[in-house]
Amino acid sequence: MGTISKFTAVQFEAMSENAKANLVGVTLVYRSTNSKGEIHESAVNFSGDEYNPANRTQNEIFRVWKNVVSTFWNVKILEASLKKDNGGIATKLRSSTPAAIMVNTADQKHVEKWDVEASIWQRIGLVPTKKDMEECARDYKKKMHKAAKASFDALNFRAKFDDDKLPEMEHADIPEEPEKQPENKTEEKKSGQKSATNKGSKK
Repeated sequence: MGTISKFTAVQFEAMSENAKANLVGVTLVYRSTNSKGEIHESAVNFSGDEYNPANRTQNEIFRVWKNVVSTFWNVKILEASLKKDNGGIATKLRSSTPAAIMVNTADQKHVEKWDVEASIWQRIGLVPTKKDMEECARDYKKKMHKAAKASFDALNFRAKFDDDKLPEMEHADIPEEPEKQPENKTEEKKSGQKSATNKGSKK
């Protein structure tokens, strides 16, 4: 079971740099500027089997990132539904884009700290749009996989995280979710096989 922990600016800044660097799982770091022009950092940490990469391979990094993205989407979709009856309901998952992403393995081995502010992207797809929600309603599994892969590609996680030194690349080599076969197609195939069997028996 995963755990989502929110660290306020006071809590996060009170932690030592070593403690921050050793947070297990995926940590999203947010930056804000107060009225005095001072920059402060807060964070949300995702830990647990679904968020802790077992190693530094692309498949493991994609697995945990997909789980982070799907958690955001699931919570935001649920929040939108609940707000219809109670406008005071709000998630602790932020809609703004994190300034940095830190990833550590379960045994606290540092994978990488990704500086999102230095990338060209203003948003990285953590929060679904209305169109995304509609597509999720039609085929959640397929849409979720594509959404996570697009975010993964935008951040160029493969080139950033793999053990081997890889050249810069635009797209991670991650297989697509298999297409779902319509049930009526299966039935048609079965009936076709029965017809062929019947014809053969008449001969």
